[in-house]
Amino acid sequence: MPLERLWPRSRSARLLETQHAQGLLYDYVMALITRDPEAMARLWKPEGVLEAKAGTYRGRREIVDYYTMQFGTDPRAKSHIIGPQRVTWERPGVVRIRSTFLVAVPGPGPLLGWGTYDDLVEVSGEVALFASKRIQVEWLDPIG
Repeated sequence: MPLERLWPRSRSARLLETQHAQGLLYDYVMALITRDPEAMARLWKPEGVLEAKAGTYRGRREIVDYYTMQFGTDPRAKSHIIGPQRVTWERPGVVRIRSTFLVAVPGPGPLLGWGTYDDLVEVSGEVALFASKRIQVEWLDPIG
């Protein structure tokens, strides 16, 4: 039986696109850890959209300005740990990644919480970029 019948080209293309999209999430985490605005800028489509508690940011420049503001705070001020992901191939060149995260905010009134990311990633060849990201804090409460 020909390999094409066992593993159709469309199936392998979907697999590659989802892998490239997951690699983008890894690069996102590394940009957060290193607090590198230039690295963050390379992850977004020029017309990307970020929705966060502080507002909606449209276009790469506004998005990078948002992260630059976040990077300007004390790195110990907040920590994210990204948890399980659900990766869904939506259509050719488009992958959705839904993730959970834990957040810890130290200090005199420490906070602990969790939230979700909902990312739409566009993949072209080996290049994956965020088309949109929604950050939703679901719960944040004092510890103790």
